Amino acid sequence: MKFLNQIENAFTKTTSTTTADQVLDTFSATSYIGAKYLIHVVSGTSMHFTEIMLVYYSVTPAALMSEYGTIVSNSALATFTADISSGSVRLLVTPVNASTTYKIIRSVMPA
Repeated sequence: MKFLNQIENAFTKTTSTTTADQVLDTFSATSYIGAKYLIHVVSGTSMHFTEIMLVYYSVTPAALMSEYGTIVSNSALATFTADISSGSVRLLVTPVNASTTYKIIRSVMPA
């Protein structure tokens, strides 16, 4: 059995508007097959925790995404989508509240 080198990053981002499709993260479509995200979202006293699998499908090409394991304290604080732009796969977010903080752990799989 051969193990691939897995690359993990942890970072924090804050949004200040409720503008749709803000870029939360990007990765190169040629360097990586996909990414797995653990995302902790906080706004005021509300909390939202979710997991996302994001894959680059080169045949179409398309960014395919699945969100699961979502836990919220009151109601969802953000919606997540994905796309491809200029050779990068992008994880996009539309926050419900203007001031929202995201703590993210990302694992990527090399191509």
